[in-house]
Amino acid sequence: MNALRSDSVFMTCCRASFSDTLYIIQSYIASMFAVQTIPYSQFINLLKTGKIMEVAIRANQIQGKMKVGGGAVLQLNISS
Repeated sequence: MNALRSDSVFMTCCRASFSDTLYIIQSYIASMFAVQTIPYSQFINLLKTGKIMEVAIRANQIQGKMKVGGGAVLQLNISS
């Protein structure tokens, strides 16, 4: 009977750890594809400091990619 209880506790613990790990992975992946909107003035400052990797300028929209810690890239929409 005790062996059954300890197995049950172990399985509950493993399920919680697995779901926590899965949540962290999903959050990380979602953040990789997140787009942040920043003001034009902040974009210019980032551009001057060399943090902007790529820029796409359209008739009514500016988008960019910025280097962030750990080699990650953040996609940006620039507002006027």
